[in-house]
Amino acid sequence: MDIADSATDEFDRDLALSQVSGEQDSLYEVEEAIKRILTGTYGICQETGQAIPAARLRAIPWARFSREVQRRLE
Repeated sequence: MDIADSATDEFDRDLALSQVSGEQDSLYEVEEAIKRILTGTYGICQETGQAIPAARLRAIPWARFSREVQRRLE
């Protein structure tokens, strides 16, 4: 295998791992949202305790924080 083939294989592997990691992160967030539904805390900001607006939950159903808190945390 030459250097170019090796580099391509490494890039492909890194890309696949990145995609799997992103999918795992999404799955984790969805599972956590389901837990919040079951415990009755879905739609409540974990930082402020205030309701997360319905429009935000429609856009990001697994949202754990209000938009303002999320911005501050990022």
